[in-house]
Amino acid sequence: MFHRLFALSLVLILVACTQAPQPLRHSRTGFDPSGLRLRDGGTIFIQPIEGIAKPLAQIMGNSLAESLGARGIPSTSNLITNPSYKVRGQVVIKRNRRNPHITGAIYWTFAKRESGEKLEYSQPINVDRHRWEYGDQALIDNLVEAAADEFASYLQDNREREAVELAVRDQDVVFFIDKIDGAPGDGANALKKAMTLTLRQAGALVRNKPSKNGYILDAEVRALDPFEGKQRIKIAWIVKDPTGHELGRAQLNNQLDEDRLNKPWGRLAYEISRAAVQSIGLMIERHRSEAQFDRSRTSIGTTAAPGRRNRRFIAPY
Repeated sequence: MFHRLFALSLVLILVACTQAPQPLRHSRTGFDPSGLRLRDGGTIFIQPIEGIAKPLAQIMGNSLAESLGARGIPSTSNLITNPSYKVRGQVVIKRNRRNPHITGAIYWTFAKRESGEKLEYSQPINVDRHRWEYGDQALIDNLVEAAADEFASYLQDNREREAVELAVRDQDVVFFIDKIDGAPGDGANALKKAMTLTLRQAGALVRNKPSKNGYILDAEVRALDPFEGKQRIKIAWIVKDPTGHELGRAQLNNQLDEDRLNKPWGRLAYEISRAAVQSIGLMIERHRSEAQFDRSRTSIGTTAAPGRRNRRFIAPY
């Protein structure tokens, strides 16, 4: 009995230590560019926000931690010992009680302990005074989204540069995100930003223009007419080879509250991107396997590589 319990415990430990799948992770170097695993294993500490009342500062700090977490980056507003990264925010408000809006700016500083490297970022504020003074959660969430994007991009860009140095260039998966059609509100910009970060976290590189051996990624968004306070949305991420030939589509379907798509997409864009990236990775893996198979053929009439017929992957989110 003791031996069986010991064996079961060992299996559970091994399962718990298994890394999450990364469909586009570099296969030779083993380098892990995922934001879920900062290079030194550290967590970002968000210091108390300065220049505002303590309750509002706590709401803002917690919201920023949650926004970074939604992007796969571990962070906390609770005090921790000797953190590897620190975020400091200072709010400067223009004093005018007659103005129904709060105007000013948040001055953010992102600091790295080891190198002393700093990123400074200023974010304008122009929000409803009543909602600000009462600490409206939705308003604060929307406000910190831009800062979370900035910090996430900063971290991931550093990881991409290191991945480029370590990687064998002809083995990298490179994407160019081209057209995103039909997205209401700020959806097109939000989806492009979110998918860029998600692909990088999965181990791919994202460039600002098409490359000779890279892949092209488009998206088609279709929002159906609202019904009884709900609205169905259909999104297709289209993967193309460097010549523009379509390799397959990752189809997503979901139902949202009416008018949700006309508000800032924020975390919704990241949820959509994460839901699609596994299917995108499968399409790339299949295409590379087929290309390798075609190059290895030595005689006419060789059987085609498996999986060539099925070109569509459906992933709900």
